[in-house]
Amino acid sequence: MVSWNRNTLLHYAQTTQSESDLRKLDRAINSITETQLLCGYHYNSLRELLEEHMRNHPTEASLFMSRFSIDPEVNNRDFEFNLSCRANIIAIVRTLHSLSDIVGCVIYFGLGLNLNDNTKLVETKVSMYNVKEKLKTLPKYTELLSLLNDLTNNPDFKHISRLSNQTKHSAIVKANSHFNLKLKGIERYQFMFEEIETKPGRMQFQETSAIPLIEKEFKRQNDGVINILHCLDALVSELVKVPPKANT
Repeated sequence: MVSWNRNTLLHYAQTTQSESDLRKLDRAINSITETQLLCGYHYNSLRELLEEHMRNHPTEASLFMSRFSIDPEVNNRDFEFNLSCRANIIAIVRTLHSLSDIVGCVIYFGLGLNLNDNTKLVETKVSMYNVKEKLKTLPKYTELLSLLNDLTNNPDFKHISRLSNQTKHSAIVKANSHFNLKLKGIERYQFMFEEIETKPGRMQFQETSAIPLIEKEFKRQNDGVINILHCLDALVSELVKVPPKANT
């Protein structure tokens, strides 16, 4: 993640939050970085698997036989290869999906929304969606709310969310493996997310190549979160002049 100075937000929160809630904020801030590190770890692991497989199967014929051999040992290696790749892809989807709610938690405790009866939430309900709903009632956070909407009102964000929620609630999403021999190098390895429906009458996501989707959305969310954090810095710098008070 591009550099961001966490101290501005933490120093402001120290003037308003209890020690317990300050620890929650600190942990949420750490989790933003950790979430992106975990995504990076799984992405690098995926790339290493593909590069190793490509080195071991440099020709079209050897690549074809790695998938369609009658040798049980070869078939088992192919199964393990696919399972490892799919495990990393699904881990990225699920980890990336968690990022927005973690950002919501940082905003909730960072801006002291928990200190006002009008914006306080049951802690189990602190999420990006519910935090945005509270911010809608506070005109001074219009710019921040706009950035949050830019993050979440995006087709790829919604696609990743739907894939993650299906995996969480009903069935592990499929990322079917294919070799496209018309392409060269690592681009030959394709994992296709199956077509997935939302609620009747809502958006339907078509079969999609998994790796380009997660690469694009990872970068987009990373850039969006950085903009949100810098906006938070600017807001709390102003709020320091007139610190909020807890309701009594």
